[in-house]
Amino acid sequence: MNKILLSTVAVLLLSTIVYAGPKFEVTPMVGKKIYNYSDDAPRFDDGEALIGVRANGYITKQVSVQLGVEASKNNKMGDGGETDLERGMLNLQYDVPSKGKVTPFVMAGAGYEKLHREYTAGNVDSQAFLNAGAGLRYSVNNRVDLVAEARAIRKIEDGDKDIIGSLGVGFKYGGNTCQTKPVKGIPVKALSMKELAALTPKKVAPVAPAVVVPVPVETVAPVKPEVIDTKIEYDTNYVNICDGSASIDESSELVSDTLSGYYVQVIALRKNSPDVIISRLNAKGYDHVLKGEGNLTRVLVGPYESRASAKSALRGLKKIRSDAFIYRVK
Repeated sequence: MNKILLSTVAVLLLSTIVYAGPKFEVTPMVGKKIYNYSDDAPRFDDGEALIGVRANGYITKQVSVQLGVEASKNNKMGDGGETDLERGMLNLQYDVPSKGKVTPFVMAGAGYEKLHREYTAGNVDSQAFLNAGAGLRYSVNNRVDLVAEARAIRKIEDGDKDIIGSLGVGFKYGGNTCQTKPVKGIPVKALSMKELAALTPKKVAPVAPAVVVPVPVETVAPVKPEVIDTKIEYDTNYVNICDGSASIDESSELVSDTLSGYYVQVIALRKNSPDVIISRLNAKGYDHVLKGEGNLTRVLVGPYESRASAKSALRGLKKIRSDAFIYRVK
C-alpha cells in the first residue's frame, strides 16, 4: 500500500514539473460549518470559524493535486469543555474549462481530523474523513484569484456529516501564467472587390508618340496574380499578450510616399491599429513601413531590390500572414 502511495505521489510531482503552465497556487482561506446532517449537539459542536491554507500543484491546465490544512479553536464538547481541532486533507481538483474570468471547479479526496481533547464518553475522537465539494474561482489578474467553495465532509467512524463554506485568495507561482485573449481593434470584414480595384496600382497605358519618328516606350511588365489584392483576410487569431519579445515599435511612422522597390504587403487596414501585426514582425526581426492611402494603412516589409528577393522573404512572412503578397512601389 505504501509503495502504491509513494508511486502515485512521484507520478503527480513529475507531471507537475513537466507541465509548462502555472505550477502552484497557494490559497489562504477562512470557513465555517454552514449545515450539519447528523450533529448531536451535546456530544460535540465543531462550528467555530476555520482558518486554513490550500496548496495546489498543477498536473495539467485543468487538473491539480491539492494539499490543505485548516484549524479552529474552542469547539464545545458535550461535557461542557472545549477542544481545538486541526484537519489535513489531500484532494484532486478539476477546473471546468471556461472562457471568462470565472472558472468553476470540483474536488474530492480524504483527510484526517485531530482533536486535542477527546471525549470518549460521548464517542468523539480523532478520525479520518472523506470530503467532496465545488466552487468558483474569479481571476483578478494572471497571478491572483478570488476563491469561494462549499465542501461536504463525512467522518468515517461516527458518520457525522457537515457542509463547510470557505472564502479565500489564491496566489499563483512558477511556470507561465500568461493568458491569451482576443485582440480587439482588428476588423473582420474584407474589402470589397470594388474597393480593392480602386486601391490596386494600375498599369500605365502606353502613350502614342506625337511625332512620326518612333520613340522607344518602356513596356510595363504584366501584373502577375500575386501582386493583385484579390482578397484581404482580416486577423481573428488569438495573440499571447504576455510575450515580451513582441514589443511594438513606437517609432513606426505613417508615410504616403514610399521608396520605390518591391515590398511584401502583410495586411491592409481600413481604420484600425496595425500594432498587433507590427509586434509579430518585430518579434521575427522584420523591418516594416506603414504606407497611408487615404483611410487605408498598408503594412509593408521591405523594400527589396528585386522580385526574387521579395519572393524569398514572402515565404517567411506567410507564416505570419498566410495571405501576404508582393507589392511593388514605382
